[in-house]
Formats: sequence, structure tokens, C-alpha cells
Amino acid sequence: MRIGLIKVKLEITQNISMHPLLKLEIAKSDDKLNNFKHMKQQASLLSIMNQFHFLQNGSCFVEFGAGKGQLMYWIIRCVPESEKKSFILIDKSAQRHKSDNKFKDSDLQVERIRIDIQHLFLGKVPSIQDKIDKVVGVSKHLCGGATDLAIKCLINSLISERNGEKVKHKICGLLMALCCHHQCSWDTYIGKDFLEKHNFTERDFKLMCCIASWATCGLRKTVLEKNDTVYSEENATDEGDENLKKNESVKNNSTINSEEHAEDIPDEILLNRYNKLNLKHEEREVIGLQCKRLIDAGRIFFLKEAGYDAKLTTYIDKSVSLENVALLVTCKES
Repeated sequence: MRIGLIKVKLEITQNISMHPLLKLEIAKSDDKLNNFKHMKQQASLLSIMNQFHFLQNGSCFVEFGAGKGQLMYWIIRCVPESEKKSFILIDKSAQRHKSDNKFKDSDLQVERIRIDIQHLFLGKVPSIQDKIDKVVGVSKHLCGGATDLAIKCLINSLISERNGEKVKHKICGLLMALCCHHQCSWDTYIGKDFLEKHNFTERDFKLMCCIASWATCGLRKTVLEKNDTVYSEENATDEGDENLKKNESVKNNSTINSEEHAEDIPDEILLNRYNKLNLKHEEREVIGLQCKRLIDAGRIFFLKEAGYDAKLTTYIDKSVSLENVALLVTCKES
């Protein structure tokens, strides 16, 4: 693999802030573990959406991999009441205790569609047709290949018929908290043209996905005793070490709202593996991040070729989530 042989100019801005409504909710909350972790991420994502005017103009919000709908719940709470909007949640799994149930008796247009993203054609969804020029896509930690499927769906399936002719429409915006690059697949990846332009092969891509997991392996002090000598290694449940073998069988529409998608690997195996590589944890993390960003560079190339402005932004501190980078897409100014 030739990661060291190319230079990709990929600016990553930082935009860590909180939407006032969620900031107030966090201040009132007693849960300082799980709830805070997710609410802080949602607060920052909503703040970014507000900064780029995604919450205005009677938009149609489409959340991919919605799960229980917590992100969409706060979007509904944060949009101006005077605007007529619609809210669509996409997930292929059935969910219990859905947050969108709280709006059942309201006059809001809230719809949940149970479908695999790869089979979704947005232009044929009735509730989107009258707002097809005002679609805003969102997702929070939509795993691997499902991210590519969602982007492809937004870019390619907003099509309507006018006077017997098909008209392709552009999205108003997109904000995706990225996740699980180790679960990407070559078949669904939208940045193939970019990688092939730089002479990367399908096998290179699979290796890249595998190594990407090094960036987010949760740290754990492991003490191994061997021949009366104590070895200390910072390693953990490296979720992608076996990914090269499993990549073909990954389900592309996974929805897991956490970055801890790891598989326990015996400490002895990890220690031996990393000793052979002669790489410290810090070095592995840097290489893993480079692989993640290279995968993201292909996505940005795809979006720019489609006529959008696209960039990466750090939306939350690493102490809150190791998966702390979001993809922000806006229409180019004419």
C-alpha cells in the first residue's frame, strides 16, 4: 500500500460548540455518563446545523441510520416553530422506545421508513416530493459502508418528474458524524475514482480499512508477565484487526450509536502482533488516522465532483468520542 507516496490536501476545521437548547438540557441533567456523552455530540451537531442555516427555510430533514431517533428528536425541538417542515427517519431495523413516538399526537409531519438504505429512492417518498428542493441529510455514527450508501442516495435519488421529464435536484445540506471506517466496503465506497486516480487497488483499500481501526482502539493498560518480567502495553479491543477477512460480509446499513464496536482479542496476540510491527500505540494511532482521512478524501472528491462544497470538521473533543470528525456538505455559492 502506498499511503506514504501521495500528498492529499485535506483541511479539517474545528467547530466545537453547543446549541443553546441542548446546553440548557445538559445543565439540568443528572446523568453525567452515557446521556452526557451523546447529548454533547448532538448539541454540537445541532449548533453546526444552525450556523449553516440547515434548520431554516421549511426543510425536509432525513436522518439515516436513525436508530431510536434521538438526533431527530432534538432537530425537531430546535427548528423554528413558524416553519412548516417534515422529518423522515430511515432505519432498516425495528426499534423499541423510539424518540419520535413523543410527537405522535402533534401536527408535525414525522415519518419513519424501515428500509435498507441501498434500496431507498428519495424521489419516490411522497412526503419528500413537495419539499424535494429543501432536503437536509443527517446521521450520527452511521457505520462504514452505510455512510457511502447514504451519500449516494442523497446525491442520486432526489429525482422528480416535470412535464414528462426527469429532473435531478440538489440537497440543501448534509452533516454526518463519521464512524467505523474499518467497516467500509469496496463495492459501496463512493471514492473509488479518487483512489484509482492515485493508483490504489481494491486490496489496498481493504488494508486501509483494516488499519483505520488503529485510530480508535480504546486504550487499556495490559500487564503481561513473562519469565518474571513485566511487560506493559497500551492496547485494546482493536475492532478492525480481523477486518480484512470479514470485510466482504459486513452489513452495510449498521446503526450503532457508539464507537466501541470492538471485538476482544487476547492480549498476548495483540502484543505479539504489535511487537512484530515494531510500532508503538501512538504511531499506530497516527497511521490509523491517516487511513481514515484518506478514505474521507475520496468521499469529498466524489461530493465536489457532484457540485458541492464538502469539508471535514472536528465537532467534539476526543475525550467525549474518539469518532469526533463530521462531514459537512453545502451547496456551492453561485
